[in-house]
Amino acid sequence: MRQNLFRYCPLCSAELVEKRVEHKQRLVCPVCGYVYYNNPVPGCAVILEKEGRILLCQRKYPPFPEGWTLPSGFLEADETPQECARREVKEETNLEIKLSEVFGVYAAGDDPRTKVTLIVFLGKILGGQAEPGDDAKALAFFSPAEIPQNIAFAAHRQVIREFYRMKGISVTI
Repeated sequence: MRQNLFRYCPLCSAELVEKRVEHKQRLVCPVCGYVYYNNPVPGCAVILEKEGRILLCQRKYPPFPEGWTLPSGFLEADETPQECARREVKEETNLEIKLSEVFGVYAAGDDPRTKVTLIVFLGKILGGQAEPGDDAKALAFFSPAEIPQNIAFAAHRQVIREFYRMKGISVTI
């Protein structure tokens, strides 16, 4: 079982114990019966291409500070994946975008904070001046040959490789 960030029941505060539930080891409250399902957190990312180059954000904070990612972030409880994607792009890049379609959905397990189910959209820039904001240290458009080697998350590397593979271009990251 993956390390958990808490030890006590969120409902009654009793100490959780490990128990086999539905064929998996899970944390269970022996007092009220609460079962902690260690589900992945939904996140959204956007591929923004301009003149054959894709926009990447350099991370300012851990995990993976200085690493590059697609504009991305976690889905809030009160928003749709599309709203999340647009919000994250605006927060990180100051750009207004239009989403065209879902590019893919990826299981991401290398974020030390949590496992993530990443929903990736294709998008088009409508306006705004690209500038780093929020938790982005820098922004840059990269051609396939210029993609940095320090892409922060394995799922982002996979997305970038698949995006270019669909265009008949091989990238090594």
